[in-house]
Amino acid sequence: MRIPDARLPLTLAALTAATLLGAPPAAAADPVAPVLLSGPGLVTGAVDVSPLGVVVGMSGPAEPFPGEPAQAARPYRWLPGPDGTFLAQALTVPADATVAVVDGVTNAGAAGGFVGTAAGNTATRWPVTGGAPKSIAATPSTVAAVGPAQLLVETPPPPDEFGGALELVRADGTRADVDAVVPNPEIVRAFVGGTVGGPDAVSFGVFAGAGWGSTIQPWKWVAGAGEPLPVRSVALIGSACVSPIQRDGTIAYSGMIVEERRYVVGISRGGVPGTVSELPVPEGLTGDLNCGANQVTWPDALHADGTVVGYLSNGEAAIWRDGVLTRVAPEGGETAVRAAAVGSRGRVVLVATATDGTQQPYLLRDGVRQPLQLPAGWALRDVVELTDTGIVLGNVSGADGAVRPVVWRT
Repeated sequence: MRIPDARLPLTLAALTAATLLGAPPAAAADPVAPVLLSGPGLVTGAVDVSPLGVVVGMSGPAEPFPGEPAQAARPYRWLPGPDGTFLAQALTVPADATVAVVDGVTNAGAAGGFVGTAAGNTATRWPVTGGAPKSIAATPSTVAAVGPAQLLVETPPPPDEFGGALELVRADGTRADVDAVVPNPEIVRAFVGGTVGGPDAVSFGVFAGAGWGSTIQPWKWVAGAGEPLPVRSVALIGSACVSPIQRDGTIAYSGMIVEERRYVVGISRGGVPGTVSELPVPEGLTGDLNCGANQVTWPDALHADGTVVGYLSNGEAAIWRDGVLTRVAPEGGETAVRAAAVGSRGRVVLVATATDGTQQPYLLRDGVRQPLQLPAGWALRDVVELTDTGIVLGNVSGADGAVRPVVWRT
């Protein structure tokens, strides 16, 4: 869902007052030291972190793991220790597996993903205590998203056919058919799993059309009812960006309202039907939730308190609180800055781009930037999440093509 470089100007009839920060900058705080996570593969990347710091991701070696089936990569879990280090734990892979992928972690530390065999992919849960993974759906299926204690299972359509299904599997064993809320299922090519905010809140996408007429419509599902969001991804026109959904069903979005040819940033609060409102963007600029900047499909752009973060097309970071936009300008030696993640108590992760193209992450708190120190010899690849417990998870890359997860305890 990448945002194209050419965007339509956006005009809001009523623009809420905006505050410009960044000149002069406040005194910098001491840098936060990084913790570089290990993995056997050249490319070892993190995809999710729990509130208490359990990290999950993938590690791909140049050669198959000894005694394991040949595969490009395998799932890992990193457990935080009392001394600030992390213990790398290879998640168990069945002997007949040809592939295994982890997509997220619950608050308790259980991992969700899928295991593939000759028969196809199967949605899988790895228990907190370790040991063999458990299949939670029939083949073919995958875990498309992981919530606080829930898994969103995606079933693809049969080959050369339309359809498929989405099912929410809750911690108590109950299940809900999420896709049942979408009308005209005969025109749905596939359902795209999104995020899970709790036992009754899910976001997903509906893929329809063909060729250049293909579209992806973001939806939210709350307590058995569903509704589409105003924006859509349409080939050659624009792409939609959607935040993770909150427990109460609140979700933020940016993208094109195709019928009106307008690019907007907005928020849908509460259940279904939600209360939809556009967020202010200065005339002549566009706003984005950060999908286009770091390739994260569901960026950490919305907090439970309603704060929305992203960036503006002129290179400024954007923070919307209570409907009021705060603009954070680049500082000396920077060409752009964006808000990549948001946490509690007004904390935001900024990523600044220097004139030489390098990127530096910061924790912004009370108007003060605190540098998130990068490991020596590594460059920032992406920011995954900022937890309410103050953990920042990201990935860094090396000149040799290596990738490693990195954690900052703020």
